[in-house]
Formats: sequence, structure tokens, C-alpha cells
Amino acid sequence: MVDEPTEIETERPRPDATPVVGIARVGTRTKDLAKRLVPGEIAVIDHVDLEWCLRARAAGYRVVVDTAAHLEHSLGDDTVRLPGRPQPVHVHGPIRCYYLARNTIFMIRSGLLPVAWRAGYVVWLAKFIAFHSILADRRRARIRELAAGIRDGLARRGGPRT
Repeated sequence: MVDEPTEIETERPRPDATPVVGIARVGTRTKDLAKRLVPGEIAVIDHVDLEWCLRARAAGYRVVVDTAAHLEHSLGDDTVRLPGRPQPVHVHGPIRCYYLARNTIFMIRSGLLPVAWRAGYVVWLAKFIAFHSILADRRRARIRELAAGIRDGLARRGGPRT
């Protein structure tokens, strides 16, 4: 069991990180730390890494960047370019729309995010819902899953989609 937050000892400097994709390593105590910090309401996909890092920080741990780590990561099933937007938009399948909507609401309501981040996620969620409801394929399935995700997020209903 981890009694007190400890700083990770490293061979090279590792700067503090804003949690983006969180990979946590606290020596041999990782399992104990994970047991203390793993969220009860988000246990599937989307925002798990962010929430884990925020919980670790709230418990007094540092979240650091390992500049030598390599992580294969995919943000969506596909990407599209919209006119006037330099950054591509990640397109997710309907079930991922559910988890992204639900877990974003969980994060906004968690109390772990600063106010500016919560406002940013509200704006992001509105754009996400608009894009996936209007411009993406399989609109009916996406709208159904987005509505269920919003409903379950507001009701604080976690776990796998049933």
C-alpha cells in the first residue's frame, strides 16, 4: 500500500506533464497506487487516462513525461478534414460516441478539472455532438448512442454500455 506520495526516481530529468495520454509508473508500487486511484465510475474507455492522472495529482503524486517512452495510440476510426479547419477531425464509431459523451460529462462533473478545462470540455462536447450528429455517416446510430451517453453521464451511470 502506498502510504505517502513519493517522487518517481529517474535516471534522466522528466518534466511535469499535463495529462494527455497517461502512462503511470511508480516503481514496484504501481498496483497499490492503481487500486487507490482507479475510478469507480469510468472503467471502460475514453478519458480513463486523463482521470487517472488527475486523481494521482489530487493524491499528491507528480505526473511526469517519459521522453523515451513510445506509445502507439489511435484517436478514432478515421479522420476527415473540414474546410477552414487546419486540424483533422477524428471520426468515431457509434459506441465510441456513447463513451466519449458519457465520460466527458463524468469528467466535467468530477471536480478534478480546473474551471477553464471544464468550460473547454463543454465546448468540445457540443462540437463533437454536432459533428457526429450532422456530418458523420450512420447518423441515426450515432445520435442514439450520443443521447444514451448524455443520459447516462447526467445520471452518473458508469460501467460498460448495456
